[in-house]
Amino acid sequence: MCSSEDSRYVPFGMWDPDAAARLARAERLRNEGRYEDAIDAYREAIGVHPSLAPYRFVIGELCFELQRYADAANLFADIVKIEPQHAQAWGGLGRAAHLLGQDGHAIAALEQAIALAPDWAEPLYEAALVYADRGDHALAEDRLRRALRRDASLIASAEEEGLFDRYPGARP
Repeated sequence: MCSSEDSRYVPFGMWDPDAAARLARAERLRNEGRYEDAIDAYREAIGVHPSLAPYRFVIGELCFELQRYADAANLFADIVKIEPQHAQAWGGLGRAAHLLGQDGHAIAALEQAIALAPDWAEPLYEAALVYADRGDHALAEDRLRRALRRDASLIASAEEEGLFDRYPGARP
C-alpha cells in the first residue's frame, strides 16, 4: 500500500477549498476501507481539479488492494508514460504485471524502478520473486540479497516464500 506521505501529498499551489474538500472525502473513504467508493471519489476530484492528478497513484494502489491487477497495471502504465521518473509507479506496474502472469513486463518495470530508486528494497524483492518464477536463479539471488541488505524486515517474507531454501546464499 502506498505510504501515508503519498496520500497527504498536496500539489503545489492547491488552495481551492472545493478541491481540498473532495480530496478529504476521498481520503476519509479510503481510511474507512471503502476502497471502491474512495476510487470513485478520487476520480471525481481529479476530473474536477486536474491539479490532483498525482492521486492517480493512490487509485492504482487501491485497485491493487482490491486485486484488480489489470486496472492497477493500466493506471501505473499511464502514470509512467506521463512521469517516467516515478519509481513507485514503475514498482506498482511491475507488481501488477507479475500477478497478471506478464513476467517480461514485470521485469522491465521492476528493473526501471530499481534504476530510479536503487536503495528501495521493494522492487528488488519483487524482482527476485519474478526471476525465481522464471528460473533465472542468479538474478533472483542477486535481487534478493540486495533487497534484504536494504530492508531486513523482508527476511520473514523470504522465509515464508521459501526463498532461502532455493537461495541460501542470500540469507543475511
